[in-house]
Amino acid sequence: MKRFAVAVLLALLPLVGVVPAASAGSTDWCEEDPIVVIQTPGGNLVPLYNTMGVVGLENAAYLALATVSYTAQPANGGKSTLVKLDVTIPNGLLGSSFPTRTKISTGPLGTLDVLAGTTGSSGKAMKVQFTLDVP
Repeated sequence: MKRFAVAVLLALLPLVGVVPAASAGSTDWCEEDPIVVIQTPGGNLVPLYNTMGVVGLENAAYLALATVSYTAQPANGGKSTLVKLDVTIPNGLLGSSFPTRTKISTGPLGTLDVLAGTTGSSGKAMKVQFTLDVP
């Protein structure tokens, strides 16, 4: 029985290496869609989706290391809130840079109302600005 199990494992071993790999020049986008909760000056909490993307599967892990910061200040005489949000996705190994993007929306994966969006480069803050109709 042990010989049979070893034979099966040896027969399946070459299949372990048959995994599609992303090429260094890949133009496919990998995205992550965490929720960012904005606290307005009036104390209201507004959950928004931050759809962040990087070019290339090899850069997807850097999405988990992204930093998001924001400021919120009264606008329209205190009837709404102006939000300035920065998203920074770190550079790759040895400081390599790659294209990035971000989209802020009220629905998952950039759906419903898209409030802001921009493209950028890893290691540099992507800056977006939008107004919420909440004091």
